[in-house]
Amino acid sequence: MRILVSGQKEVGRAVFELCRKEGHEVVAVSAPAWASSRTTAGDRLPDRLSFAAEMDGVERIPADSLRAELVPKGTDLIVAAHSHAFISRKTRNRAFWDAIGFHPSLLPLHRGRDAVRWTLHLKEPVTGASVYWLTDTVDGGLRSQRRPMHSSGPEIRQENCVARFSHRWDCDCSSACLPTSAREDKSL
Repeated sequence: MRILVSGQKEVGRAVFELCRKEGHEVVAVSAPAWASSRTTAGDRLPDRLSFAAEMDGVERIPADSLRAELVPKGTDLIVAAHSHAFISRKTRNRAFWDAIGFHPSLLPLHRGRDAVRWTLHLKEPVTGASVYWLTDTVDGGLRSQRRPMHSSGPEIRQENCVARFSHRWDCDCSSACLPTSAREDKSL
């Protein structure tokens, strides 16, 4: 399958690598060039998804520039993985199978950018990851898969929780959902 990955950071990189490991061709990524963090010397760091794509020779579309006309011809699926960019209907329709998103909560809980932060703030013992079809409603499309995981434990911090989500997506959720989501007939 020919996939465009829209995302950033560790989650975007993990999904990019999963797609390639599963034998899919990643035709482009849409990601920021730079990470929000810096080195201890104050130098800018590349975004992890952008860096992985560059190392593999995959085209990068700037995160804020993803438009229908930039989706490579013959793209089968757009996969949003920690993507904060709105992917319009026109852009989604350029891909044969449309677009799916990965989200670090059991949707419909904690829609939006701060799902992990809310899970930790509310001290919820169980959270999870969801795969859903993108629509014009933020994190509101038809869910394809949801996988629960424990979020409690000693010294849980946001960065540890994000790393655990990334690992769980890679091992549990992504590999189970990516191939099957694209084969579902959404017209039913």
